[in-house]
Amino acid sequence: MVGPKEGSAYPIDHMLRRGHSLSADRRRSDGANRNLRARRTRVKSLVARVNEIVHFRSMAPHSTPDAVLRILAENGLTPQTRLYREAVFMALAPSGAPDVFRVHANSHPAESVVDVYGAGHIVQAESLGKGLAFAQTPTSNWQETMELRAMKGITGAHPEARVEVEITVGDVLAQGGRLYPVESVTVERAWYCTLPIGGIDARIVM
Repeated sequence: MVGPKEGSAYPIDHMLRRGHSLSADRRRSDGANRNLRARRTRVKSLVARVNEIVHFRSMAPHSTPDAVLRILAENGLTPQTRLYREAVFMALAPSGAPDVFRVHANSHPAESVVDVYGAGHIVQAESLGKGLAFAQTPTSNWQETMELRAMKGITGAHPEARVEVEITVGDVLAQGGRLYPVESVTVERAWYCTLPIGGIDARIVM
């Protein structure tokens, strides 16, 4: 076989074409590897989401819908997560347990919430059923309020004394309630909890 003449441009052209071909092959390979890594990441994320829901299913009441479990998992909530709100002490009904009182649901709540179980639109909480809004964090400096210090003695409290009460997400799930993110408040994170039985037992935060 006779090769190219010495000094001809063929070897250079050949090498350029070969180099271009190798670069194209390398780009295709790199692209395939990125796509493979992206698919693996999506699969891992999906598996993690399923594991979270399975884990939450093991802790939540058996009747809790998967949609509710998904919202909990996406927002880092568990049935043990505590939620807080202020309440007028004289409006609390005794439950028979020390420092535990029944907080009545509001039939006409004013909050605007995100319908995370539907199309994701902002709706009025009243359209979702009676309930109450709770924050994920206690009221700032609630330990220093005069009302709370007075409530430690319970008796003789001023009729308008306000106290901090807490529930858990599990308390809401146990009665078939759902949690909706509240849009109309300025606290860090608040949830409107539907309360189908008309109220919920809450513990006074001391």
